[in-house]
Amino acid sequence: MKQILDGSSIIAVGGWNPQIFSPDWIKKHLCDDQNCQIELAVPVNSPATQPRLSFEGVHMFVNPARLELKPQSQDNESFKKCSELLKKILMTLNHTPITSFGVNLSFVSDGDHGDVIPKFVFNDIASFDADSNKLVKTSIQRAFKQQDDSVMNFTVSIENDTVVISFNYHHDVADANVCKEKLCKNIVSEYEKNSRSILETVYEIQVNAEE
Repeated sequence: MKQILDGSSIIAVGGWNPQIFSPDWIKKHLCDDQNCQIELAVPVNSPATQPRLSFEGVHMFVNPARLELKPQSQDNESFKKCSELLKKILMTLNHTPITSFGVNLSFVSDGDHGDVIPKFVFNDIASFDADSNKLVKTSIQRAFKQQDDSVMNFTVSIENDTVVISFNYHHDVADANVCKEKLCKNIVSEYEKNSRSILETVYEIQVNAEE
């Protein structure tokens, strides 16, 4: 399997003011390099889709209910940058009401679906009449309480011989300061390590190196 770039993100849910996040404000308060280039992508044919702000290796999406950060490249440093950026935002806008945040990672079968799919097939499938009940999709959802009080939501989706395994590490928090404190514990790297370990030790699925 390989990690999906688009499936990696950090989301903070709360009460955000998207108007604050202008290019000038981002340069002044968030950028490491004051001369950094900020790209604003506004969807033309999908007005309901939020604009994307891209700078210093991160994509940022802000609407009144949540802020989402996604790495632009598939490597640990880019994902870590998302975590550092959220901490910086929370330090600057420390009165923003935050109710929860989550770290998301996803993996997809990479030409090895023949070995992966049987690991998630239920025994009852053999009892179905294959002529009148053609299996087109399988979904498995589980939730695990973690030692840091987060909940790991584990989802497996199989469709068209493609397996997607997703991890969501969800935290309920009282405010922005609690969220910032949890992010200071390097949890993004720990969650990525834990996700890969589960795939490799529990399911004996090899995760390919980052490309």
